[in-house]
Amino acid sequence: MRRISAAVCAFVLSLAWVVPASGAGSAGACVILQAQTSWHATTLRRIDVSSGRTVVQASLGFPVNAIGYAREQDLSYGIANIRHRPHLVTIDGRGVAVDLGAIRKHGPFQPTAGAVSGHRLYLRDGHRLFAIDINPRSRSFRAVVAMTWLSPGFLAHSVDDFAADPASGWLYGVTTLGFGPAQVVRIDPSSGKVRAVASFPELPRRHSYSSAVFGGRDRLYVVHTAAGERSRLFSIRLDGSRVVTELASWSSARGGDASGCLRPAAPPPPPPPPPTPTPRPTPTPSPTPTASPTATSTPRPTVTARPTATPTATPQPTPTAQPTVRPTMPPPSASLPPVSPTRVPPQLPLPRRPTPTATGTPSTTPTPSNTPTASPSWTATYDALAAKDDAANPPDHLVRTQRRWSMALILMIFLSGATAMRIRRRRRPLSG
Repeated sequence: MRRISAAVCAFVLSLAWVVPASGAGSAGACVILQAQTSWHATTLRRIDVSSGRTVVQASLGFPVNAIGYAREQDLSYGIANIRHRPHLVTIDGRGVAVDLGAIRKHGPFQPTAGAVSGHRLYLRDGHRLFAIDINPRSRSFRAVVAMTWLSPGFLAHSVDDFAADPASGWLYGVTTLGFGPAQVVRIDPSSGKVRAVASFPELPRRHSYSSAVFGGRDRLYVVHTAAGERSRLFSIRLDGSRVVTELASWSSARGGDASGCLRPAAPPPPPPPPPTPTPRPTPTPSPTPTASPTATSTPRPTVTARPTATPTATPQPTPTAQPTVRPTMPPPSASLPPVSPTRVPPQLPLPRRPTPTATGTPSTTPTPSNTPTASPSWTATYDALAAKDDAANPPDHLVRTQRRWSMALILMIFLSGATAMRIRRRRRPLSG
């Protein structure tokens, strides 16, 4: 099969100026594909019969006639004269035509009317009615499967297009005899019998009704064309009321054809839901290597002074003389070894606290009049050690106070012992 390229035309209303009629809104919902032919080309337009709006869809580089719509396939079939032979072509909803090849078994040469019923495309060529198989799965596809003579021929001679009733399969069209009103005729495709259904004086009685579409509910849509006159779209009621309504009109055309009511386009599929994000496993954090501790200076906390704690001077017990005991004393020249003060680690600095005062008057211990004073060497040693410690370490008043009290206590113990020994030494001659 050879594909026929179809160039899409611009939607220029100046080429197809449509004027909806006042009764256009009363028609049922139906969109038809209408082919307006010239000697060497075809213009495809979509006509909405409910509003009368016409839109040019595409242009073909060859004439196409006898179009019928196969609803099950959603395709329009027609006949194109290519290289002086009739070819079967299809036209989809986008206006793209495909050449399926020449008609098999000596088909019609110049058909003027066409309609689809079931899997057959019915064509009128003169007084003959041809049936072509359009089932793509059939062995007789694209071949003539039946031919019937139309009778009476004068009624069928001017039927330039017909439409198939889906319920009965009969073919309906409009004939113009040149005298009297236009008539709607019915054709039995199996026998070829032609019968007039009704006359409609409201319709133009001359020229041609080149397009016919069966809209269902006993409604027939036809397009009247005449050279030099505007094309007019009519709605005809076949329920006995004989109501005729003009729906629209557009520019003049030499001839044309139309398929059936096109199947509504399927709504676009809803957008797919957004993909659900797949949870990713949380990676286990690797242990962070601990840096080796570095020597840092620890800030010294601030110690709050306790003003309520007041040290109380503790009185020392008075040594009791024991005349009966004669201890062995070291020689007089021997001096007590110097006492080294205990090294106290540096303490945190504390705020200066007030000088402790005795809350009460302590009981004084009577001291003998002959109590010797401390040796000057002890005082010098203590002051030297204290000065050396103060130079090496920052001054700490609390520690210094505690240290002084400790040294004072040690000195008092040593002085008390020395005093006791001297008293005993003086009393020794008296006892002799």
